[in-house]
Amino acid sequence: MKGIANSILATLIVSICVLSFTNCILFFPWYLTLVYETFNLSVRSANVNCITTEMIQDVYDELGSKPLYRDYKGDLKVCLNKAEVKTATPYTQRGVTYHVGIQAKFPLVLRVFGREYRFTTPVSLHIPTTGTRYYKDLP
Repeated sequence: MKGIANSILATLIVSICVLSFTNCILFFPWYLTLVYETFNLSVRSANVNCITTEMIQDVYDELGSKPLYRDYKGDLKVCLNKAEVKTATPYTQRGVTYHVGIQAKFPLVLRVFGREYRFTTPVSLHIPTTGTRYYKDLP
């Protein structure tokens, strides 16, 4: 009887490990998408020395169309200097460094005996960016 109980326990532990590993496999393409979109936002904002409303909307549209981000679209945040940005920011002079980032939540889903357990893990990526455009009207 003890052997049967141990084998059932081992089966459960192995099943949970396999399910966790499957979710970890999904994390890498999810994170690479986050890196790619953050880099694109950083490059676009460096060209004009600010983040525009159009850039923010483009990030929401791009990530919102991806399967793993679609369900958690409300948890996406575009950040400037680690603070959430919802509208256009004032532009800065060439050479000023600021941090551009995107925060999202990674969905971790486990199904055990037909019951679904959902967890979300917040992940953020911030890239330091230096403005390249010179504005004559700024000091």
